[in-house]
Amino acid sequence: FEAARGLDVKPDGDPAELYLSAAARERAGQWLAQHGLADAPFVVLAPGAAHFTKRWPLEHWSELARDLAAGGRELLVVGGPEDVTAGDAIARAAGTRARSADGLFSLQETAAALAAARAVVAGDTGVMHMATAMRAPVVTLFGPTVRAFGFAPYRAPATVLERELPCRPCSAQGGPACPLGHHRCLRDIVPADVLGALARWTA
Repeated sequence: FEAARGLDVKPDGDPAELYLSAAARERAGQWLAQHGLADAPFVVLAPGAAHFTKRWPLEHWSELARDLAAGGRELLVVGGPEDVTAGDAIARAAGTRARSADGLFSLQETAAALAAARAVVAGDTGVMHMATAMRAPVVTLFGPTVRAFGFAPYRAPATVLERELPCRPCSAQGGPACPLGHHRCLRDIVPADVLGALARWTA
């Protein structure tokens, strides 16, 4: 908006917007209905990220899924074809209360599923921004990046979890490995932190 100020472009005060096709809404709705989620207050888990350093550890995702399932919460894991292995592991950790749609939905269909969710857990990724555009409450995990870069959830119900470390930020986009080898920026955010943040929308 600052860059476009000379063109008289001004924010309207609302979050980002994403317009879905009727076909995407229909297919996602059918899939959710077939898997018992059409009328369930489910939580979406989105473990994928293009860069390794933006990915919360798989063991944390699995523990979070187990804890949510133990509390009676229905879960949907979403991601692309490259996330299938991780998504299946997370879904298995939660047992019958989790379904994985990794590799099954288009971007528009994923967004339609996000719109139906009670809440979404995601990293600093495209899914986080899609969720805010669909007005789904988001708990997002920031590791190598920081909100000051301008990537945080924009004017939407959200909680950003992050750890103050002298090595943050180490990147604007994330990378293939932690430069210091410890990846504490995300490892130090534990599942209990996410559960506490989710309670605001899932109680």
